[in-house]
Amino acid sequence: MWTLIPHDEATLPSPRSVENIHAGLELVTAHFTERHAKCAHKDRTDLVALQEYTGKQFLQTLMVPDELHESMAKLQGVAPLVLLPFDAGASTVAGSEAVVLFSDAHGPLKGLPHNKRASMLTTASGLPRELRGDCFVGRLCSLSGGVLGVGGECPPQMLVERSWLEAAQAANQCSASATVSKGEPSPLEQELANLLLAARRACITAAVAAASNAANSLTPVALTWSDGGEKGTGSDPSVTVRVDGLPADTKSKHVRCSIRDEYIKLEVTTLADSESVLLDGKLFQPVSAADCEWYLESARGGTRSLIIALEKRQTMRWLELTRKD
Repeated sequence: MWTLIPHDEATLPSPRSVENIHAGLELVTAHFTERHAKCAHKDRTDLVALQEYTGKQFLQTLMVPDELHESMAKLQGVAPLVLLPFDAGASTVAGSEAVVLFSDAHGPLKGLPHNKRASMLTTASGLPRELRGDCFVGRLCSLSGGVLGVGGECPPQMLVERSWLEAAQAANQCSASATVSKGEPSPLEQELANLLLAARRACITAAVAAASNAANSLTPVALTWSDGGEKGTGSDPSVTVRVDGLPADTKSKHVRCSIRDEYIKLEVTTLADSESVLLDGKLFQPVSAADCEWYLESARGGTRSLIIALEKRQTMRWLELTRKD
């Protein structure tokens, strides 16, 4: 069990089940990828960090181009920080295990919210950091052959356990002249960085597979029409056009339906660019454009359907929806 420390102080830290080290790192990577893209904000961007990363200087966040911030918000990376090294807390609840905190490596560039609780935890451990975004804390152990494994449970209440925090502070003060003070990763942090890289690749592979499966299972978009009257008479005053199989996130703002007395153009922007224009041509017969209407409705399989009612100017049978000549 590891603990998630949300950046939102109104949300309490919560436990997360972790079966093994690889599953834990994939959990952290996937969580940061999904959640941090939603809470990144240009107004919170650390301009010093941005200059170091891009070589470009901005006096105010307002001057940062939106395109640049959007590219920063897409950066992925997890930074492990060893709060308690192996064997440093032998007389505490942590025993010989290490306690590690995971944060977003690009939080300042993305403009993620500050995480006060996680920052206070690093200070209490003797490694003060200004952390941003959600963070995770977990215990690690060394298995046979020196392989890293998930240690004992690390529930939320452990974050305020005084014994291991004091041991961590003492251990980190003793190593102040070593790699930690130079900003270099410890051997454990370097090993975790390598494992995190593998976890990120696994998440990308899973995302690609999920997208492929979703694409294969999509209902094809189908456009049909009928003049609604008795067969052969065309006695109905309107022609009904249906578009089925639209993406589930299709809303009115995604529909561009232009109807004139003798012309119709229909575009749905949630479809691929090459498939977004569904109709564009001269109608079979004139319609009363002011009386025509369209609406969206939910359909089976989570898709959306678009219905267009074209009011005929003359009640006669339509042989086709749009003229080919």
